[in-house]
Amino acid sequence: MGTFDDEFGDLSQYKILSFEEVNQGFEGNKDPLQGIKSTSFAEISFEKKFGIENKCNEEKLGVFYHGQMRIDELISDLHKNSNNERFFFNFGNYAVNYGFGLNKENPAMIKKMMEASYNDISRSTPYQYYKNQHRRDAKADIYLNMMACHVDILQPGYLFYLDVASQTIEFRIEYVYSNYIKLRNFDNNTSSNKDYELNNKYNAIVVIAKNALDFVMLASPADEDYLKEKIIRLFAQEALKASSQAEVKFLYENMPDFVTAKLLETLGIDNKDTSKEGHEDLIWSHLEILSRGMENQDLFSWNLDFSGAMLNILKVFGNSKFLFKKFKSNQTFVKKIFENLEGESVINGEKSSNKIAFASFISTLCSTMEWKI
Repeated sequence: MGTFDDEFGDLSQYKILSFEEVNQGFEGNKDPLQGIKSTSFAEISFEKKFGIENKCNEEKLGVFYHGQMRIDELISDLHKNSNNERFFFNFGNYAVNYGFGLNKENPAMIKKMMEASYNDISRSTPYQYYKNQHRRDAKADIYLNMMACHVDILQPGYLFYLDVASQTIEFRIEYVYSNYIKLRNFDNNTSSNKDYELNNKYNAIVVIAKNALDFVMLASPADEDYLKEKIIRLFAQEALKASSQAEVKFLYENMPDFVTAKLLETLGIDNKDTSKEGHEDLIWSHLEILSRGMENQDLFSWNLDFSGAMLNILKVFGNSKFLFKKFKSNQTFVKKIFENLEGESVINGEKSSNKIAFASFISTLCSTMEWKI
């Protein structure tokens, strides 16, 4: 072929590419635009601003930012990119005023106060979700790896930990850098609380929640059913272990509604030889333990409020014939529970007295059972 440098010259000696040939690309079947299409605007912007040499720079690997951040934007981006195996992540897009500079004229006290503010993650903009048509802040502790590189959002790792004996509860979401995703060693033991083991430095984003519902809402929406099932099984396992007042109180005050609704039926999954009546007896024994704790409160235990845990136990029973018969046969016991309830709870997004909530539950239980018995 000759050199074509005349806009209106003879084109007869030049090959005209078909649309299919353009699609195939100039190097075998490689798309000539593939590199451009796979590079996001965020990645291009980073390279332009900080230089390509600072992208995936392992000197920053394992150094975490844990200060004030825009959590709402972070979680929204993770949800929107839940099918992306190579999401370009730069912690600086979410850190609030990271690396800010103050001029020398500013007093040292002001600088110190501002630094303290920016380093305080509790000042972060929270991610919000709706529960019963009411907006709720998801409480989370988040660590951002400072290495700007590609992250696998499609395959997050989840860790679950609930132990009534030590009164510990923690749920984690860990997003791993794409280049290190193969290093995860998955645990196929169904009784394990961990999906996998991995050196923490390979985690680009770590999201930690103490509240089970917050954890589910922070995670990928596509994984909601899986996570709820896992958490329900975890609470059921711990329900079989709880025996002291402290253990029972801790278990039920941390129990979300999606667990209370399924706990009784789930208790039978890992205990094939037990009956529904046996499971109800177990939950009833927990109710009695809590009731004794409420009765025995004195001046030195004023901060031990059993009310929230008690209301959650009632949710486990629901409109149960078993519970109705128990309460009907000992109405003095019902009165004692009512008298010992303290404080308020948020029900359907509104604060309500725990005494009123209990009375409403008993009223609904009685009216329902009158039609069934």
